[in-house]
Amino acid sequence: MSEVSIDTQSEIDVVDVTETVAEAFSGVGTGIGHIFTPHTTAAVIICEDDPNLHDDLRLVAREWLAGIGPFRHIRENNPNTVAHVLSAFASAHVAVPVKDGALDLGTYQHVLLLDFDGPRTRRLRFQFVPSEPMER
Repeated sequence: MSEVSIDTQSEIDVVDVTETVAEAFSGVGTGIGHIFTPHTTAAVIICEDDPNLHDDLRLVAREWLAGIGPFRHIRENNPNTVAHVLSAFASAHVAVPVKDGALDLGTYQHVLLLDFDGPRTRRLRFQFVPSEPMER
């Protein structure tokens, strides 16, 4: 397993980590690449990498849970409860197909790191599961 650190820049941040992921799986063969972030206030998603979409993701992260509550976790002196909830819905991991050592993503698909409680240094961990082509 390999790991990298990514510094986020704002409280709610969207970082395209596709190139970092591609480097992690470069030359490994064909199979499934697993990307995981060991944080409960961050997530990894597959999405289009468009600045306007990044703004939309930030807007949803800020507004989606507004007006809901009070949250019990906050009452336990945890001011980042919303970040925990958003991370739980977005997921801490994704799996991507790797073909001949290269990511096999769709035309507009990118791997994005979402930070809901930044700025922080976030970690991404990579694992690879080799596979043979399926025959029918």
